[in-house]
Amino acid sequence: MKYRSKQMLYSYIFFNIIGLNEYLGCFYDDIVNRDLELFIATNDKITPEQCVSGCQQLNYLYAGIQYGSECRCADTFGRHGQASDDDCDYFCTTSERCGGKDRNSIYKVISIENVPDKG
Repeated sequence: MKYRSKQMLYSYIFFNIIGLNEYLGCFYDDIVNRDLELFIATNDKITPEQCVSGCQQLNYLYAGIQYGSECRCADTFGRHGQASDDDCDYFCTTSERCGGKDRNSIYKVISIENVPDKG
């Protein structure tokens, strides 16, 4: 299927792609040497979908949420190692893991350029 308008494409992305972003785990962070280089937002009601969408628009490969409210983006992650999922003990309003104290819940971002052509 070819998309007749940008709105149709954006609707496809919103309903089919954003929901596919994969949780990769809980990872350590260091306040002096951040694991995810770009801080983009703080929002007490942030969801993984919102953070992933923000990172997606900026063409990053990974999104991370820390303290349940801070969204960060990067093309690599994990320089400080993987933590137990129990360490990411902050939850978003959607009940999904949203980091912890110096812990990032990492989500893979699906690139808009990789949207499948259904026709």
